[in-house]
Amino acid sequence: MKNIFFLIIASFFAFRSKGQFIDDPSLQPITARDLSQRLAPQYRQMAFLPVTTITREAILKRRAGQAAKPLPKLSNADSLDVTLMKIPGLHPGDPEIPVCIYKPKRITNAPIYLHFHGGGYVEGNLNWDHQHCANIAQHAGVVVISVDYRLAPEHVFPAALDDSYSALCWAAGHGVEIGGDTSKIIVAGISAGAGLAGGIAW
Repeated sequence: MKNIFFLIIASFFAFRSKGQFIDDPSLQPITARDLSQRLAPQYRQMAFLPVTTITREAILKRRAGQAAKPLPKLSNADSLDVTLMKIPGLHPGDPEIPVCIYKPKRITNAPIYLHFHGGGYVEGNLNWDHQHCANIAQHAGVVVISVDYRLAPEHVFPAALDDSYSALCWAAGHGVEIGGDTSKIIVAGISAGAGLAGGIAW
């Protein structure tokens, strides 16, 4: 309750300040140069990057280009068995979910690591974290399942979360078949993928 009270007070002053900014002609928008001085040195050049307009068409075009590329060659391919497959969706009528499974050779009954890529929920695929997942499988001695969940805007919430949860259910039910220990399942991800991992772990 205390946190809610402070949130309400903060919101009040934020909106009040916003109104004052609009009515005060002496206040000017911050320049890229001024902004750069407020950033840590390693990020200062970002203030001068051109503004990019993100459209649905641009997202779909980027995705099409990414999807056309094959999986990159792994530097540690000799240490792993890598399998591309599809698993069932959560609800009847949901499309199958592409996954990539990375299993260290000569290891059985290993913990299962369920991985979700980033991309702001609008882009990303199995290629993005291919080497990353392979490295985790090799160095941590786990079976990694990388999940290619559905993306917005054409697939609205909770499509990505449903796919993520379906992958978790599949891992729990079929993990033994891929050399995993279903009593030890880890869920994790990068950026948007971390949000999905948190959502299904909740």
